[in-house]
Amino acid sequence: MIYSLKEGNPKKGWVVIVHGLGEHSGRYRKMVEDFVNMGYGVVTFDHPGHGRSDGKRGDTTIEEILSVIDEVTFGIPKFHIFGHSLGGLIAVRYAQERQDRIKSLVVSAPALGIKVDPLTNFVARSIGRLFPHITINNKLDPEYLSRNKEVINKVANDPLMHSKISFRLGLSMIENISLAHEKAKDMKVPTLILVPTEDRYVDPDGAREFFKKLTIDDKNLIEFPGGYHELFEDEEYKDRFYNAIYDWIEKHN
Repeated sequence: MIYSLKEGNPKKGWVVIVHGLGEHSGRYRKMVEDFVNMGYGVVTFDHPGHGRSDGKRGDTTIEEILSVIDEVTFGIPKFHIFGHSLGGLIAVRYAQERQDRIKSLVVSAPALGIKVDPLTNFVARSIGRLFPHITINNKLDPEYLSRNKEVINKVANDPLMHSKISFRLGLSMIENISLAHEKAKDMKVPTLILVPTEDRYVDPDGAREFFKKLTIDDKNLIEFPGGYHELFEDEEYKDRFYNAIYDWIEKHN
């Protein structure tokens, strides 16, 4: 069972929100409520193995999640899509494979570059093919999630959060990062990329390189100097962060 919600009256259209690794759609309540108040319908869902959805914690693939987006948006011809972190990579790949369905794309700290040394990559690929469903700790240090300590405390006490990733999900990420860069030149979807410069979860250079490969004119990349992986509740940047998202969606509606 996939946990999903449709909220709001879509007078202006629909927005789909795609969450990141180990988290869940409930962490995006402010964004959902803001979009609803702006006149949009909003679709949220928890990935397989995440949040309130069924499945072994952390065990899914990007391909599986792309199919889930098809399911939860059935009957909606076109929509805007927002993704954060792993969700950013997923949103990019969805926009590339289903361009005719996407009005605009916004990604925050997208997983378009991850630092994996050759030995780890080889071991992960070898073990992953033999034991794809085995999960390990993702080794993401919560101290570098946000500069707002309250966020770190909330995450630590959120029973729907987890720190697991399966070998097949890790391999799917590596393969889809490569595909995202390979297909960037063919994208026609208006794209906004939000990059915190001190992100230690994903490599900011991955987003910068992807942006350079986009051949469309309707694109923008905004950097947040000193920002950590999550900007949603960053005291310095949260207003600028949300306004950039909402302005982009409104401009392309």
